[in-house]
Amino acid sequence: MSSTLRMWFYDPSKGNDSYFNSMVAMIDGPYSHTELQFPNGLACTVYMGCAVSLRRRTFDTKYYTLVNVPCTPQQVQAAEAAARTFVSEGYAFSNVAMIGTVFTPANLLRGPKSTFCSKLNADIMQSAGLLSHLNTSNLTPSALYRSLATTGPSRQSTVAIDFVPRRQGSGITLLR
Repeated sequence: MSSTLRMWFYDPSKGNDSYFNSMVAMIDGPYSHTELQFPNGLACTVYMGCAVSLRRRTFDTKYYTLVNVPCTPQQVQAAEAAARTFVSEGYAFSNVAMIGTVFTPANLLRGPKSTFCSKLNADIMQSAGLLSHLNTSNLTPSALYRSLATTGPSRQSTVAIDFVPRRQGSGITLLR
C-alpha cells in the first residue's frame, strides 16, 4: 500500500505579493515558500514572525505548484510525527536562519529552535527517510524543488516523484 505527501511551492510572480516573497524568489527563484501537506489534509509550514504550524488548508494552483511524493504509510506517520514535534517544541521562523541560505556565516548565529519553510519541510522529509544527503540549512524553496526534480544523492532512488504540471502548452508540459 502506498501513500502520498504533497509538497506545495508558492510562486510570488503569480500575484500581488510582498517585497519579502519577491526578494526570496529573486535570490533563487521562482519559488518563495513551501508547505508540506499530509494525506489527512493537514499542512505544515512556518511563516515570517510565526511559530511552526500544522493546520488543515487548501492550495490555489494558480499560485502553488504541487509535487507529489509517493511514500509508505510508515513514512507518512514518521513525517507527521516530526511535524508535530516541531510544533510542540516551539520551533519558529528565523530571519537569521533564512539569510543563512545565501550567507552561510549567518547559520552560526541562528538559535536552536529556529527554522524557515524549506528547511522545516526538508527536515521533516529527512526524518521520514524521503530525502538524504541534503544540507537543509542552505535550502531555499526553489532549491528544495530542484532537489525533488533530480535523481541522485539528494533523494532515495526508490522514491518516485510525480510532478503535477500547472499549465500545458502546445505539445510540451510546463512545470512552472
